[in-house]
Amino acid sequence: MTDPSDHLVTPAQLRDLADRAEALSTELRATQALFLLDGRAALIPLAHQIDGDPDQIRRTAATLRAVASGLAMVNARPADACQALEGGCPDHGCTLVDDHEADLCHCGEKLRFGMCFIHGAAWPTTRTWCVAPGCDRTWDYPRRLLPCPETARWIVGPGELRRRLCDGHALARRTILGETSITQLTSTNQPTEPAGQRRT
Repeated sequence: MTDPSDHLVTPAQLRDLADRAEALSTELRATQALFLLDGRAALIPLAHQIDGDPDQIRRTAATLRAVASGLAMVNARPADACQALEGGCPDHGCTLVDDHEADLCHCGEKLRFGMCFIHGAAWPTTRTWCVAPGCDRTWDYPRRLLPCPETARWIVGPGELRRRLCDGHALARRTILGETSITQLTSTNQPTEPAGQRRT
């Protein structure tokens, strides 16, 4: 876990910004209503100019809350965590899928080729699960989009490519990429976060 005093951006700051964005969205919607209630036909085009802005700002607020949650998880990672930049299954590695799969971003925008027009790589709103045969682990956050939180148990790769990886990511490097330079670390600590819920 990192020292919060070193963080330039905190989850609390992002949540506060989200609150202010939602308040601004509400104010804009009220202002638009006043334009329409004024009764002057000349104001209607002006009201329509801000028609989509409140909804866009509200979607931005939702994005900020999602990012705040992700940032809190990243900040809570222990110093001995796996160095993989994407989450995986503790047992099987790179076998995760999200149940939004190429439909909608968390902001509501339809995805095209897995990308959101507003946010780029989509941040799913629902579960992540492992698709390895016989595995029933699930997570209620976009685990693939965050650095792996599992404890590193292996040194994988030669020289400058060497990384400290968890069981799942070390297995993936060996079975998918054919990596042969794998050495077990001396630490035998247990994983520092729950290894996912069991599907019911």
